[in-house]
Amino acid sequence: MLKFLFNKFYGVSLKLNSIFFLNLSFKLFNKPLIVRKAGQYYKINSEGESIYIHNLRRIYIYLDRTIGVKKRLDHLFDEYFLNDIQFNDKDIVVDCGAHLGELSYYFKDKEIIYYAFEPSSTLQTCLEINVKSNIKDYEIINRPLLDVEKQVKLYLRDDSGDTSIEKDYESESESVESLKLDNFFDRNVKIKLLKIDAEGYELEVLNGSLNIFKNIEYISVDLGFEREKGTVNTFDSVNKLLTENNFKFIKPNKIRMTYLYQNLR
Repeated sequence: MLKFLFNKFYGVSLKLNSIFFLNLSFKLFNKPLIVRKAGQYYKINSEGESIYIHNLRRIYIYLDRTIGVKKRLDHLFDEYFLNDIQFNDKDIVVDCGAHLGELSYYFKDKEIIYYAFEPSSTLQTCLEINVKSNIKDYEIINRPLLDVEKQVKLYLRDDSGDTSIEKDYESESESVESLKLDNFFDRNVKIKLLKIDAEGYELEVLNGSLNIFKNIEYISVDLGFEREKGTVNTFDSVNKLLTENNFKFIKPNKIRMTYLYQNLR
């Protein structure tokens, strides 16, 4: 009954696009509070942690399975196996599909070097604020990673969190220049972790990274059903590529369909 009432309050708040009603419903049901910033983005405060988001409709990801920012982030860290990797100072972490920079929260007490690749221009302001609050040495790159470098059309689906180059006839789009990791990093760079959430284009990202494969220690990759409107996953093709290139399959997260690989070289 309480969940039903909360969902009613939440739905009405979103229809009204009202922070006042949203926070009123959150207060009644012990949920995190929202603050509007610069008329463009929002800040969620909860459990001594805060995160900036771009859209009121994305708040639900911090209400699913939990009532706060910290627990949601901890869950995400587990999905990408961050606790299974020993990170040291000056380690390089490459975050492909950085979204709002959520992974940067894991490294807030560590001296790592963080590269955030996020193609959506809509997310850039919040991504910059979140990463800057956690990491000193970082770079944000507003381009999609692929196996070719050319102009591609990016379909903006940030309300649902799955912006990609897969065409649809409903989303707004923008033209962007794609990038290969092979051309971004020097061949001698040592990368501790390459995390990939490319909305079904994980194989293309990896094919664009073949020349630096030997220098990547861990790959954590989301291989869920994203291609062809959520009907096709990329596990078989990605698993074949990685195992043929001396990466050992370490463990899965079967709920999120994320997988961890370690370089045997």
